[in-house]
Amino acid sequence: MCYGGQRLPSKDDLIDPNRTRTSPAANEDTVVVENLRDRLAETEARLERARAREAELSRQLEEMKSVMLNSKAIELGILFNFTVLCV
Repeated sequence: MCYGGQRLPSKDDLIDPNRTRTSPAANEDTVVVENLRDRLAETEARLERARAREAELSRQLEEMKSVMLNSKAIELGILFNFTVLCV
């Protein structure tokens, strides 16, 4: 085939000049960054679950404190009534 005065296009001519070339190190960096992003997302999800669990445990603790306070009040009321009746 004859291209006249033109030469055959080289590989560099076929690559989009606006696109940056990626070296193996850049690809490896991309993999590392994606891995770190995945790990961060997992950590954030675990943190969210831990905070939800903490909130539930705090609610249960407050409920138990309320029950204990009411039990103590009932105990004191019974003790008072017993001492009044026995004296």
